[in-house]
Amino acid sequence: MSIEINIFRDKDDIDKTVYGFKINGHASSVVCAAVSILSMNTANSIEALTDTRFDFEYDDEGGYMLLLADFSDGDNVGAKILLNSFVVGVTGIQQQYSDEVIVFNGGGDCYD
Repeated sequence: MSIEINIFRDKDDIDKTVYGFKINGHASSVVCAAVSILSMNTANSIEALTDTRFDFEYDDEGGYMLLLADFSDGDNVGAKILLNSFVVGVTGIQQQYSDEVIVFNGGGDCYD
């Protein structure tokens, strides 16, 4: 069992801005809880603290979550910081639990 986390980055942006993520799979209860808390907190924080619109899909049974932010208008600095914070968090979990979490951090298929 493992969780795969794809970080979506804008390949045309010089800073490769994170604009979303997709999570698939399950792992041990501790790892699942940590990833779920980080991802749900990111979605809830973007909604509560910013004006950034985003698409969100979630299926707890299948271990699936998708968040795609819309940076087409407005000041999106807060949402960008929150998404980068998510990347820092899941990367830390991957370092602790490398046998249970795989983070694809904006490479290959993770680009739009």
